[in-house]
Parts: sequence; structure tokens; C-alpha cells
Amino acid sequence: MTDIVLTSQQKKYLLYLMESDDNNTIVKFSKKFNCSRVNSKKILDKMLKLGVLYKDEKKYRITSFGKNLGLEMYESNEKVSAFLQHIFYTERDIAREYSERMCTELDVDFTKHLKRKADILSRIPDGKNIFTHDEMIEIIGETGDFPIGFVIYKHEAEEDTSNIGFSMANMAFESVGSISIGEENMIILYTKSLTRAQDGYIKEGNLMSFTYMHEGVENNVTIKNSSISLPIEIFSTWMYVGSGIFTSSAWLRSNVSVGINKHLQRSNYTLLLDIAKL
Repeated sequence: MTDIVLTSQQKKYLLYLMESDDNNTIVKFSKKFNCSRVNSKKILDKMLKLGVLYKDEKKYRITSFGKNLGLEMYESNEKVSAFLQHIFYTERDIAREYSERMCTELDVDFTKHLKRKADILSRIPDGKNIFTHDEMIEIIGETGDFPIGFVIYKHEAEEDTSNIGFSMANMAFESVGSISIGEENMIILYTKSLTRAQDGYIKEGNLMSFTYMHEGVENNVTIKNSSISLPIEIFSTWMYVGSGIFTSSAWLRSNVSVGINKHLQRSNYTLLLDIAKL
């Protein structure tokens, strides 16, 4: 019986039974799923024959086998529903409606994909918004390379404004990097050549050098295969801002050369980790 495959409608009935009270009569099912009592009885009778349900007078209850069969679906529904509420600010009832459809109608691989993201979200403690880099790694909970966005701000504002402008160093990097979790936990930024109009000519430039401070010591970073790898502890503190998004910042120094002009400054590198993109 372990190889039983339920139809999407049978899955909906089973999920409903695992979430509902004990008053599970045919009348209740027909109202819930907006179908005739005859059709509801056909579905329920089939589930009786499969050993998923048993009948107690006029009420339908789940067998131990049925509970084991529906447990993963039930847990997925709970987590995916929470994921939809938090990521998309969806109302609870709407989130549960769509979650139930996803867990009973859609492709199993897609549902697993959503559940994986929901598992990550579920590891964020309620009411906590400041995390160490080690806690961030535990929240991600798996090894691999995951996309991370970032933007580079100038070291300080101009004298006549409070606005912090964007650093020229942005031109030397791709807009998406990676957080790499494994034997070594690293932040990877991908470099690129840049061009700039200068004295009527188009000048090409590159990132020449890159350094960071750690425990009072300035460290040089090797630029290799158009990327640089930074120890994740440089970004030691992460803030959860909601909707599955974390942010962290660090002061780093880049040397970008374009023609005869050089940009050698310390800038604020702000990372954005979006659970929905993991």
C-alpha cells in the first residue's frame, strides 16, 4: 500500500481531514468543496478502499496509514502558507488557499522547491532581527553557492547634502554576487571591465586591488578568474528587515583605474540576501 498515489482531489480531502475537527460528514465535504453529496461520497468511498480513511458511523476519520501518507503534505502546506504570508504579505486565508492548491495540484518537484524556501524562512526566530554570520549560515542550512545582491556607497556625504551617493566602484563589479557555504564560508564578488568617456576617448578600466580590515590588520584580496572571495566574518552582523530579506554592510577599499584616473577609496559595501532567490 505504500506505493499509493492519490489524485489531486483525494489529496485535498486528506489535507482537509488532517486540519479539520471530527465532524467530517459527507454534507460537510460537499459544502467545503462545492460539489454534490454523490460526488463527495464517491471520493470518500475510494479513499476508504485505499485504506486512507475509515468510517465511524456517518463520520470519516483518517487511518494511521492515511496520517503517514498525508504528513509531508500537511507540513509542506503549513510552511508554504507561512512563506507566502511573509514574502508576499498575503492575507492568511488567501495564503492558505494558494498553498493548498500548490501542495495538492502542482508538480511535486515545484512543491519541494517552495518547501525548501519555506524551511529556510521557518528557521528565522520570531521577534529576532539581528544575527551573526554564523547564525545566518545556520538559517540557510545547506551548502552551495547562493545569489546575493549588493550596492556600494561612497564613504561619506558631500558637505551640502545628507545623501550618501553611489561609489564609482559599482562600475567594477557585477550587480549580483554569491554567498558560498561549504568548507570555507565566503562572500564572492564578480569583477568586470568598465569603460568611461575621458577627453573625447573611451577609456577602459579594471579593479586593480582590493583590501579589507579584520582584527586591526589590512588584508589584500587576490583577484582571480574575474572574482574576489571575502571571508564571511567580514560581514559579521546581519539584520532581518522582513519579507525574507537580510542586509549587512562592511567598509572595504578598492583601487579602480580608468585611464590615468584612479579611484582608491574606502566604500560601504551593503549586501542583500533574499530568501526567495535562494
